[in-house]
Formats: sequence, structure tokens, C-alpha cells
Amino acid sequence: MKHIKTRIRHGTNRGLAATDSGKAIKAICGFSEQDLRKAVTGDQDVLKRLGEVRKEGELVATLLPGISETIKSKIKNERDWNLFIAEYVKQGTDAASAIDKAKFDSRMAISRYNHKRVESIEQLQGARELENGRHKFAIDYNRAKMFADLVLQQVDGEVSVLDQKSRLRLRQITEDRDHLVKTSEHYLEHGEEANLELIQKKDYSQTAGLFQRLGRGVKNLIGV
Repeated sequence: MKHIKTRIRHGTNRGLAATDSGKAIKAICGFSEQDLRKAVTGDQDVLKRLGEVRKEGELVATLLPGISETIKSKIKNERDWNLFIAEYVKQGTDAASAIDKAKFDSRMAISRYNHKRVESIEQLQGARELENGRHKFAIDYNRAKMFADLVLQQVDGEVSVLDQKSRLRLRQITEDRDHLVKTSEHYLEHGEEANLELIQKKDYSQTAGLFQRLGRGVKNLIGV
């Protein structure tokens, strides 16, 4: 050990003077080159410290995979949770929007139904009034037509009867004129021997009561 200590002491001093690497080693490992020289020469304090570092390193090496997996799991859980919350919020907002739209559509449907119902009632009332008006005019028209038909029938009938009565008078006028012509010709032809009894004259005025008898006969025939 004596020779090892001497070689380490001499060689290391030259290296440190040239590179100034001691500071870098201590910054990285927590031990200076002087500490390392002491350790390899059996310095108990440094060896104890190195032993603690070794135990800590072994503990870290043992626990680090689990810690790493735990951290990864924690990160994954956080990510999954945040994704879940984001999806939940998205679905919730979508559902809320859909529910609001459904409520609005429902209210609109109810309003549309009520409006159409009112419109249908108005149309029904309007149609009923139109039908009542049409019916009234139809009744009035039928009554007016029936009255007019009765008036026309009565007037036409009376005129027809008068026409037939006038036929008799006109025929009588013609007959009187013809009889006058015949009697005149008879006088011219026979002179004092003329005899008007030989000239027949038709008298249609004698049948004036025939219409009343015919009227009563028709009424008796139809049972009026």
C-alpha cells in the first residue's frame, strides 16, 4: 500500500496541475480527486461516504424502474383523465345542446300545433259561415224560383185560358162577318124570296158556361 499511495499521489498531482479536472469530477460525483485517493488508500471516512453513495445508488437502481413506471403511470393516468374529462365535457355540452334543441323543437311543435288548431277552427268557422250563407241563398233562391214558377204558371195558365176564350170570341167575330156576307149574297141572289132561316149562323157565345163546367169536371176527376 505504501508504493500504491506514492504512485497515486505523484501521478495525480501532475494530472491535476495540467487539466484542472478535479473540480469537474467533484461537480459530477460529489467527491474530489483527493477524496478518491484517500478512499483507495483506506481512508475510513471517505470509504463510509462512498459506501453510503453506493447504497443510495443501489437503492436508486432498485427503485428507479418502479418509480419510473409509477411516474409514467401517473402521467398516463393524468393524460387519460384529462382526455376523459375533455370528452365528458364535449359529450355533455353536445348533449346539452341537443337537449336544448329538442326542447326548442318541442316548444315549436306545440306552438305550431296550437297555431294550426286555431287556424283549423278559424277555417271551420269560416267554412261554416260560408255554408250557412250558401244554404240561406240556396233556400231563398229555391223559394224565389218556386214563387216565380208559380207566378209564371198561374199567369201562363190564365193567359192560356184567356187565349182559348179569345179564340171563341175571335171565331164568333169571323162567323158574324161570314154570316153577314152570306146573308148579303143570299139577298142579292134571291131578292124577295130570300129566307134567312136557310142561312145557318154559328153562335159560340152560348158556350160561355162550358168553362165552368169543364173546370168542375177536372177537379172532380183529380179529386181536388
